[in-house]
Amino acid sequence: RNLVPNYKNMNKALYQIYQQEGVRGLYKGVITTMLASNVAHISFFTLYGTLKSRCEEKYGKDSSMATFVASTSAGVISTLVIQPLWIMKTRAVSYTHLTLPTIYSVQISVVAVSLKK
Repeated sequence: RNLVPNYKNMNKALYQIYQQEGVRGLYKGVITTMLASNVAHISFFTLYGTLKSRCEEKYGKDSSMATFVASTSAGVISTLVIQPLWIMKTRAVSYTHLTLPTIYSVQISVVAVSLKK
C-alpha cells in the first residue's frame, strides 16, 4: 500500500484530507509547528537585537552593513537552532495512516528519542 498521498492541487488535497480525516486531520503537527515557529521568532529577534547592537559598534549606527550582517547572522543561527524541530514535525506528520492520538504520541516519541541522542 502506498502511504504517500498524491494530490493534484491544493483544493483537492484539502478536500481529500477533510473527507478522510475530518477537520482534525488538517491540524496534524500543529503543536510542533507552533513550538518551532515561536522558537524561531524568539531566537531570531533576540539574536538580531544583540547582533545589531554589536554590529553598529563596528560599522556605525544606522549602517546598512550592520543591518545586513545582524539579520543574516540571526537568520542562519535561528535556522540551525530550529531545524531539528522541523525534522521532528515532518517525520511525525508523515505517518498519514495513523490516527490522530497516535500522531501526537509519535511526536512525543520523536522528541524523546531526539533528546536522548
